Amino acid sequence: MRLSAADTVNTATTNTSHVPVGILQDDPSAAGMEATVRQGGTSKVVAGEAIASAGTMLTFDSSSRVIAQTSGNQYRVGVNIETATAANDVIEVSLIGLAHKES
Repeated sequence: MRLSAADTVNTATTNTSHVPVGILQDDPSAAGMEATVRQGGTSKVVAGEAIASAGTMLTFDSSSRVIAQTSGNQYRVGVNIETATAANDVIEVSLIGLAHKES
């Protein structure tokens, strides 16, 4: 999730410019509803690809699913605790380094 210019939460879809503020924990059904966003600890997320090794630094794809971070120019979501065998697997991540960008 990211904050929009209107101070609302929006889906983060560009990992080099959308600064993630956390992981959405619920599914608000309409604009203006409150959202629960986890900013620390661990969270379940949807993988955008197979992630074979636990401890991989993660960013997000254009569908807001986690993928392996391949560049220091990408904002980090965290580190995976569980592996993903395919896209759309649900895995647990530790939100270590949320919104960190190395360059």
